[in-house]
Amino acid sequence: MISYDEKVQQHFCCSEFVGELDVTQPDVFFGSAGTYGSGDMVQFYVRLDLQRIIDVKYKAHGSCATIAAANWMAKKIQNLSVEQVKKITWKEICYALELPDVRKHSALLVIDAL
Repeated sequence: MISYDEKVQQHFCCSEFVGELDVTQPDVFFGSAGTYGSGDMVQFYVRLDLQRIIDVKYKAHGSCATIAAANWMAKKIQNLSVEQVKKITWKEICYALELPDVRKHSALLVIDAL
């Protein structure tokens, strides 16, 4: 059994950014990565205003690490510019959440979805 840092547990339990935005709106963008069949899946919905993220929601399915990484990212990117978001790496997510090496795919999945 994998033991997670308290940071993972806090982000896993947080639901502030869980949900969807209306993708029919011209300022809302959607991205996803993974599949239910593989065990982990992440979907991001972001609303932009002049290249700045003004709202973000996500849906995540899978391990605690994947859900925590999605929540960490949603919290991190709120009010950032698109250029700032592009600079966030999977290593930054792993470091921030102290993810074990066997869960680095969770951070990669979040980056791919976003």
